[in-house]
Amino acid sequence: MNAKQRNRLSMYATVRDYLGETAGVWGGIPANAAAHAELGTAVAEINGLVTRQEAELSGFTGRRRKARKELERLILLIANAAAAWARESGNAILLAEVALSRWKLGRFSQQVIDKVALRVSAAAAAGLPQPADYGITPAHFTALEAARLAYTEALSAPDVRRAQRSGLTKTLPTAFRKTTRLLDGRLDSLMARYRTEAPALHAGYEAARVIIDLRARGPAEEE
Repeated sequence: MNAKQRNRLSMYATVRDYLGETAGVWGGIPANAAAHAELGTAVAEINGLVTRQEAELSGFTGRRRKARKELERLILLIANAAAAWARESGNAILLAEVALSRWKLGRFSQQVIDKVALRVSAAAAAGLPQPADYGITPAHFTALEAARLAYTEALSAPDVRRAQRSGLTKTLPTAFRKTTRLLDGRLDSLMARYRTEAPALHAGYEAARVIIDLRARGPAEEE
């Protein structure tokens, strides 16, 4: 949300709150009450869009690191068991598929480690005759696949969030135009009668309708 939108949203909320506090004066007219309720709904909708739009991306780095660590752990667990069997049985082909070190695994790119996970899982499942004898169960293969998918999802999550923010940014102007039309086209007209019937109410309403540049306010005024 840009500065102009923030200032306008502040005005919407001020009008909503002012009318809520003075409902005893204008609330007897159903059209007034309906317009005020719509304004409250519109402000809540914009606030919801802004909250989602401004959601931070900072948590994704830690999530990605954690997912990578778990994926590497499971790859090495299965690979080391299969490598032990391959050395014991002299199976050079299997050993070539599963021989890995933690250092080497950590240097693989995001795309390569996904292929390594698939390769190790397939090679161990096919080449390790008795996985349970080496502490490997079907649950480990299932966990490895889940970790692979979780890491892929963690990698794409920031891009998904950015796309969502872009969509919300494009949605905001429509919500603002709708709310401005509500004020200009209905509430201003409904409140016009109070210029003579309740001058203090009308003056307060006009004051609430002023858009204030929040960036220009000093610390004391902000407080």
